[in-house]
Amino acid sequence: MNNCVIYARYSPRPEDCDSIEVQESLAMARCERVNLRPVALFFDENTSARKVKLRDRSGGSQMLAYIRENGIQHIVTKSLDRMFRNTIDGLTQLEEWAEQSVMLHDAARGVSVDVENPDNEFIVTILLGVSQAEAKRTARRTSEAMQHYQKQGRRMSRYPDFWSTERGQSLAPTVRQWKQDEALSYRGIAERLNEQGYDPPNGKGWYHGIIGKLFQETV
Repeated sequence: MNNCVIYARYSPRPEDCDSIEVQESLAMARCERVNLRPVALFFDENTSARKVKLRDRSGGSQMLAYIRENGIQHIVTKSLDRMFRNTIDGLTQLEEWAEQSVMLHDAARGVSVDVENPDNEFIVTILLGVSQAEAKRTARRTSEAMQHYQKQGRRMSRYPDFWSTERGQSLAPTVRQWKQDEALSYRGIAERLNEQGYDPPNGKGWYHGIIGKLFQETV
């Protein structure tokens, strides 16, 4: 059984992808089917693959270093777009992996891609192009919708005023302290808020997507 690593990425748009946990579960199922042993999980939260290259992300850079240092030759991800939304970034990285004989496994499509194979390289190039085009279309539609709603005087944020409310202002110092003193991730902060019984802005529970949006805006 060969060792592998799993990579997951949570988009800044929660509706655009599954949670880190769901992605990990799908990747684990793929590992079982192709007889791979996961030895490490790397992930990036609230990160745009269209704007940030894999090697420039915290989780992505850690994964690349781990692969080099430990001779890992298999990477499993929920889908190719979790790694790349930029065609040039994807092709550049795939060329490097081809030199290292690294194989990429797409759990959602159920395919294992040997990037040294010219036929597979052609297919992956097309998939990367589609992934980038989808990201651009989504960004354009979002921008157009925001402009339309702004003209109507509507707020854009899903939870626009939470940190300006009395409850938000009371909670903000605590969140700042957790982030500063303990370096908690957005997911870690969300888990602690749920465990300690803090009421979430949406009434359904804290999760890292909410923390990422609110934290970047005001905290």
